[in-house]
Amino acid sequence: GTISRNASASFRFLLVNTGGSLTLSNLTLSTGRSATGGGAIRVGGGSLTTAGVSFLSNIALASGGAVLLDGTGTAQFTDTLFQGNQSFDSGGAVAIAANANDVVVSRSRFIGNVAGTSGGALGVTGFSMLQVNDSLFAGNAATGAGAALSQTTGVLVVTGTTMAGNLGSAVELVGAQNTTFANSLIWGNSGGSFI
Repeated sequence: GTISRNASASFRFLLVNTGGSLTLSNLTLSTGRSATGGGAIRVGGGSLTTAGVSFLSNIALASGGAVLLDGTGTAQFTDTLFQGNQSFDSGGAVAIAANANDVVVSRSRFIGNVAGTSGGALGVTGFSMLQVNDSLFAGNAATGAGAALSQTTGVLVVTGTTMAGNLGSAVELVGAQNTTFANSLIWGNSGGSFI
């Protein structure tokens, strides 16, 4: 099924607060819009799990064009597509903006997302344990650094992932406490691989 916004007013589709749990599967969330972050979903606590979900053309006037995690929750994205999302701040597709617990991305695609500052696809400014497995980042852009991924704190493990053809430096690492890249390809990004 598809959930889309046709009204001119800004609103996100879903909010997960502390103690809540949200699981989405085989769903498209399209053209959500938020003035405060998380164009489609904001996770203020609790947990979010997606499988076979597409986030298309969502916009946040703050961080997290599609999804904003700004509480002590968890998120797991599996076989999920983020395409054409935009934030005016960090995380064109997903922003982790407060101390979160585990965030796991598996077999997912980030295509053509744009951030107004850093992290064209993924922007991490709050401490988290972020794992990215077997995923693709292509054609993402950021006005600042990290067209695919920007991580300023926390732990990052990237495995079996391709970051190619992004518009800017692919990865920005500033203050990440522990970073591991294994069996991954970072190639053909207009600003180089790392900054």
